[in-house]
Amino acid sequence: MLDHMAIEKSYLLTSASPCNGFLHSDAMLDYMHAMDALGMLIFEMLAHGLGLPHDYFSKNFEEKEATMIRINRYPPCPLPSKCLGLGSHSDPHTLTILLQDEVGGLQVLKKDEEWVGIRPLPNSFIINVGDTLEAWSNGRLKSVVHRAVVNKEKQRFSIAYFLSPASDMVVDSPSQLIDQEKTLKDTFLLHGHNSEES
Repeated sequence: MLDHMAIEKSYLLTSASPCNGFLHSDAMLDYMHAMDALGMLIFEMLAHGLGLPHDYFSKNFEEKEATMIRINRYPPCPLPSKCLGLGSHSDPHTLTILLQDEVGGLQVLKKDEEWVGIRPLPNSFIINVGDTLEAWSNGRLKSVVHRAVVNKEKQRFSIAYFLSPASDMVVDSPSQLIDQEKTLKDTFLLHGHNSEES
């Protein structure tokens, strides 16, 4: 018997999804466009911080077939210590923009293997670097292991916007970020990925 059970209800939407009244409402599409613009701005800031051309990452996101939004509902659970809303994982995508409600529940795993909660802040987003971006930056940017816990009395909602380049793109670190001790291949192997899976 499992010590923890995952409970979650999600809606997933990509640009290729069939029409659905709620998921394809003007408000939802406007939100996705706004998240995409924010994601491109973040990519440009990250590129600048790494000493790369400002469009080094963002120019690879014109095709949207691999970018998606996920709406999660975590119902209240009478035994929160025995249930997880979402089990521990790192995001395989490039970048995640997460909006969580005031209930909270997101936890990240620290280097000392301790889970720490991320306190919700009004009118703010949580930005997760994904496995693909860690490999793309040759480990300069770190993907984080995280999970979602449930609340005993309140349901929790979150909206995650996952940005990924075209599925046929080859992720390759720029020469400026490659040194002899750590290569792109090492980074992929560290996460159990290879270039075909990412």
